[in-house]
Amino acid sequence: MNDPNTVSDNNAPQSGFGRTLLSKRPEHHGKNGVGAFLFILCGCLLLLGGVGALIWQLNSPLEANTSTAASTAPASSAQSGKQPQGCTGAREPVNVIQQQMAANLHLNVAQVQARVLAGKTIAQIATEQGLTAAQLHNVEIQALHTANSRWLSMGCITPQDVQENLKRDTGSTTFMDTEFTDWFKH
Repeated sequence: MNDPNTVSDNNAPQSGFGRTLLSKRPEHHGKNGVGAFLFILCGCLLLLGGVGALIWQLNSPLEANTSTAASTAPASSAQSGKQPQGCTGAREPVNVIQQQMAANLHLNVAQVQARVLAGKTIAQIATEQGLTAAQLHNVEIQALHTANSRWLSMGCITPQDVQENLKRDTGSTTFMDTEFTDWFKH
């Protein structure tokens, strides 16, 4: 009982299971457990963040390739980061151009597409519908302005993009006829 290697608590007699001098060290309650818990928690958060980013990338919509002419160069605002909802990688909203053209030809988009797929150009369809070459040119310019204004208001393109699109798309009547005809082929 008076063994220097054993210590009794409260001077109570020991039954041979006393603590040795080496076991008299103070116990660390909770410090290592909290550190390990925080380390594991940070690791889990990083892992969940990585998985979340991967899922977000996999579920993000792919750029719509509606036509070769409309998707040759994405808008500069689209290159700077996330696009607003409703925007695509095309430099202009082809669907708006199609709707505007069809309405001004007194047809719907499906009717114009059917005629284009049958081998007619927009200029030929416009002539059949009673439009002159000058009227067709004005209708095409109006459709381009409407489409660019729509995307500008949605934040898909910048005012500079609008100017570049109009410069690029308003050329000779032959160029514009080819471009508008191509937009209805897809």
